Amino acid sequence: MAFSKGNTHSFLSDWCSQKKGEIKEVFKENLLPALIIGVFVAFLTIGYYQGWKVKELLENLERLNREKGIWFTVSVNAICCGPLAVLLHVIIWDKGKVRYDHLESSVYKAFIFGLSIFFSNYVFKAVSLLFGEEPSFHGIICKVFVDNFLYTPFFWLPFIMALFKWKEARYQFFPFWKCWNPLIYTKEGTSLLLSNWIIWVPATTFLFAMPLALQLPFAMCCYIVWSLIVSCLLEKKKSKNNR
Repeated sequence: MAFSKGNTHSFLSDWCSQKKGEIKEVFKENLLPALIIGVFVAFLTIGYYQGWKVKELLENLERLNREKGIWFTVSVNAICCGPLAVLLHVIIWDKGKVRYDHLESSVYKAFIFGLSIFFSNYVFKAVSLLFGEEPSFHGIICKVFVDNFLYTPFFWLPFIMALFKWKEARYQFFPFWKCWNPLIYTKEGTSLLLSNWIIWVPATTFLFAMPLALQLPFAMCCYIVWSLIVSCLLEKKKSKNNR
């Protein structure tokens, strides 16, 4: 079957509309937790620059993070992406009703995102060595490009999708291998990649420009929202496929 220019344009238009609809729905669904966390981040930022008591707490957290190393960073962010994100989901959407699948989800998401943050931490260290730790226009642009347009599409995205597919296969190798193929990356990963750029391009720009004391709490807050969005996108795909 030959594709005319009009058919190609129609296909691309329909595909873009579909992806736009998926992303818009998920962002709308997570607007309330994003606003709550945004207000909290604004409070921390204002408090830091105004010299409130919170500045001392943030500096102590940064010092603790520097002393304890990567395992502290991974543990804190895993708690944010797992139990805290699931708790927000329970409070906002499930009216406080806790089920067994919430417990499973919080533990597995802590594992998934903890592992993801373990690798991401080394990416951040590598770009800091390459482009300097002090914020500069050139350094920030290069760091954002490496993180969002090299690391994310070629490593993070297939990695995180594979782990969600493994959970969907109930942690069994053969069912996982049966449902995993390269088409899944292009079919289901596009919305996730576009959502990543919408959130993390501005977020990492601010992150790399911030003082060290604000970077960890800012990243923690972003990861909570991001965990909710990733789960919504991938689990909606699963529910649609099961219909």
